[in-house]
Amino acid sequence: MIAETDLSRSPAIGVVIASVIARQPSSHHAWDLNEELLVSQGVCDMKNAICPCGSARYTTVFSGTYRRMGDDSYDFEVAECCVCGLRRTMPPPSDVVYKSGQAHSSEREVGAAPWSAPILDAIKTRVPGGRLLDVGCNVGDLVALALEAGFDAQGIDLDPRAIAAGRQAGRPVQVGSLDSQSGTFDAVVMNHVLEHVVDLPRLLSSLQRALGETGLAFIYVPNYTGLLPRIMGDSWIGWLPMEHVWQFSPASFRRSVETLSSLRVVELATNGVIEPPSQGVKGVLKRAVAVLSTATGQGDEIAAVLATPLAGSA
Repeated sequence: MIAETDLSRSPAIGVVIASVIARQPSSHHAWDLNEELLVSQGVCDMKNAICPCGSARYTTVFSGTYRRMGDDSYDFEVAECCVCGLRRTMPPPSDVVYKSGQAHSSEREVGAAPWSAPILDAIKTRVPGGRLLDVGCNVGDLVALALEAGFDAQGIDLDPRAIAAGRQAGRPVQVGSLDSQSGTFDAVVMNHVLEHVVDLPRLLSSLQRALGETGLAFIYVPNYTGLLPRIMGDSWIGWLPMEHVWQFSPASFRRSVETLSSLRVVELATNGVIEPPSQGVKGVLKRAVAVLSTATGQGDEIAAVLATPLAGSA
C-alpha cells in the first residue's frame, strides 16, 4: 500500500492524469481548538470540533477549494488529530442540512441508486435473510431490493424530504436515528454515513446494540488514501467538506471502530470507486485510473464488515 502522503510512488499513469485532473494545494499549521478559535470560526458547539479520542489539537495536512456537488467555491482543510491520527474536516460541518432536507448527498429520485444492488449482493454472501436495517436509507432503494430478496427490511434517515419520497413509493422507511430503533437486526447497513456523524462513539454504541449477539454491519466510507484522491487533490468528490466531518483511511477506520467500541472489523477492502465518470479525455483518463484502482486495491472507498464480540469470526 502506498503511504498516505506519498505521491512519488504512484503508478506512472498518475503523472499523466495529474496534469489533466489534479490540483493538490496544501498547507501545514497547528490547530488548538480552544473556545476563542471556535468562536472566531463561527462554530457554536465545541463538541463538534473535538476528536472522539478527546483531543482538541490538530495539524493541517491538506487544504483546498471544493467545486463539486453544485458548489462554486468552498475552502476547506483536512486536519489530523495529534493524538490518534484520525483526520477531520475544518471548519466542522453542521448537521442542519440533513434535518432540513438540503443535504448535497441526499437522493430524491426513487430507483436512482446504482450501488444498492452490489451492496445487497455483498450482504447476501454473509447474511442469507432476516431483519435488515438501512441507516441513512435516503428514498429506500436498498430497502426495496432487500424486500424483494426476502429480507424483513426497513430504513431510517434524517432527511424528511427523502423519506417522504420513499414512503410515497410504498417503502417501509421513516425519519429517525439508530439510537431510536428497538430490537436487533441480522444486518445493518451504513452506506456513507459514518463520515457525516459527529458523535462516533454514540453511533457505534447504538450500532452494537442493534446488532445483538450475531448481527453484522456493512459499512462504506470514502477512502482518501485511494489512487484517485491522491491524483485529483481537492477535485476529488469524496471530500464533500460541507458535510463530511471525518476523513478516513483504512488504518484510521479500523482504529476508530475498535478503540471507540467493542465492535470488530472482520473484513475490510478498498477496491471500490465512488468518483463518478467524466466526459472527453478527462473521462478516459479517470476511467483508466478507476480500473487500476480496483485491480490494485487502491480504490477511493472503504467497504467493511463489523461484528460484535460475541459473533463468530469471519
